[in-house]
Amino acid sequence: MNPWLEAAKKIKLIESSQPLVDLSELESFDGSSMVLTTTLEALTHEEHVSALQKELQKHFGPQLQLKVKFVSKGKGQTLKRLRKQEFIEEKIEKLDRISKTKFVKEILNTFGSTISIDNVTLYDKNNTPRVI
Repeated sequence: MNPWLEAAKKIKLIESSQPLVDLSELESFDGSSMVLTTTLEALTHEEHVSALQKELQKHFGPQLQLKVKFVSKGKGQTLKRLRKQEFIEEKIEKLDRISKTKFVKEILNTFGSTISIDNVTLYDKNNTPRVI
């Protein structure tokens, strides 16, 4: 599991700092120091970094130091993209399990149909469809 994705699932930020979480990439993390990069310079402002560091310290401990660097081009591993990838992988896993059941196989054979990832809906704890 990516430590940035794992940490982001547990932290709560004020709405104005959420873009820093969603649009940053984890450059390095050693347990006490985390370096994030972002292609949006406005997200490197101290107020956003400080708020995020406080939340990360709740998860990783008070020793955690956070640095956010502006980069002109990212690697494409923003938290938003990681979440989408995880969501798709979960849908693929569910599709694989569903399509192997005898009942579904019979229905698909009877009607000459197929199911795709677009036919799979994931639900949260409240039985509400999850979306990305």
